[in-house]
Amino acid sequence: MTTTKDKFHNSNGTLTMYSFGCGYVERYGNDIPRATISREPNGWHVKGFNNDGEHFWEIEDKIKDARAFARKQAGKLK
Repeated sequence: MTTTKDKFHNSNGTLTMYSFGCGYVERYGNDIPRATISREPNGWHVKGFNNDGEHFWEIEDKIKDARAFARKQAGKLK
């Protein structure tokens, strides 16, 4: 049996593809810098504000690339 947490979160705390399909948005950072990832028909949209307070909006083909870009922009490199 799958629990609700298993459906919506991966073991590392990121959202699952099911969550994105339900319209959830993954967030990095709380203030500035910050970034969000959402799934749209044409790719993974990464939006937010960088360290300089400048708005950015990037579209990536792969969730892996979107997460890497979001972490970098939000100052949370892993």
